[in-house]
Amino acid sequence: MAATKGLFTTRKVIMAIIIIAIILIGIYVALTFYYRPSNVGTEETDYASKFLTNRQQLAEWLLSKYNSTYQLIQGSDIGRCGYQPNAFDLIPTNFFASKVLEPYNATVSNLIRNATNNYLGKFGYQHDDRREVLFGNAIPYPPDKSQKLNISGSPPPSDCSLMTSFWIVTEWPNSTSPYTSYSSVGTIVTALLEKYREGDLSTARSLFNIALGWWHSDSSYNGGFLTPGAQKAGNFLTRDICYFLFAQRATRFAISSTILNQVETRLWSLQNSSLNNGLSVAYNFDGTSGATHSSANINSLCLLAFDARIQSTWWPSSRSTQSTSSVIPSSGLFMVVAITEGKKD
Repeated sequence: MAATKGLFTTRKVIMAIIIIAIILIGIYVALTFYYRPSNVGTEETDYASKFLTNRQQLAEWLLSKYNSTYQLIQGSDIGRCGYQPNAFDLIPTNFFASKVLEPYNATVSNLIRNATNNYLGKFGYQHDDRREVLFGNAIPYPPDKSQKLNISGSPPPSDCSLMTSFWIVTEWPNSTSPYTSYSSVGTIVTALLEKYREGDLSTARSLFNIALGWWHSDSSYNGGFLTPGAQKAGNFLTRDICYFLFAQRATRFAISSTILNQVETRLWSLQNSSLNNGLSVAYNFDGTSGATHSSANINSLCLLAFDARIQSTWWPSSRSTQSTSSVIPSSGLFMVVAITEGKKD
């Protein structure tokens, strides 16, 4: 009798262990799908085949700004004076353009890449700008802010009148000034992608959720990311949309299809024939376009958000299980004298 009772007790213990194991496995599976919710397959085909005409028009807009003498995309919203048609900025504009134009005109893409690398190389660039992480490269965490570095020519005059001569400038990592908070989708995306690259999916998802929480689509704020930066500017910023779309495709973090459709629809509503089919750089809180110009930075960034290489090359699904120690130390490798604090993402 005692032996039978002991056997019964042993079976109860074993069953309890099995039940606990099943529960733990269920929790693990649920968390896995939450942080890494989908495969590459059909998702990549879906977004990479969307809005083909719109994207072709953006590529044509960018190519129309190519200056064959300098072998760079011309025109920039960099510095305190806003848009300057005779300015060339290396990072981020030409850095982005050299990547995104490759499927449309590989020759021009390569020329831009070579020219950009040549200019940056003269100043010892270490490929540690925070936007390098979009293409799977290690950056400091938290990301460094930017400063302006004059490459060639002179900046705009004090009255911000249009320059008559050419000016080549770049944003440059300020290794002494990392971000301690995030006021835009662009800055938080660089942080979350670095954590995702390191294999810290929990932190990456938390940062992603902050960006997602900024999205508003209601009677007061009609389709935009109400970031601290947007509130300060008094309007929505188009670049926030494109950084968000890029991050969602890179990480494959699940979001509502309703929100995704809202974000994409708002983006392409900002493409305007009066801007030669470029995207407005900003728009009003009611959803109407409030910008008077487009920019190469915005158009190249937004074109990148629909690039198939996000998942096939830069962020393949295997990255979500990788944990790498090749992280650049937050102190950086060297510093340059700041000209002005960077405003772009």
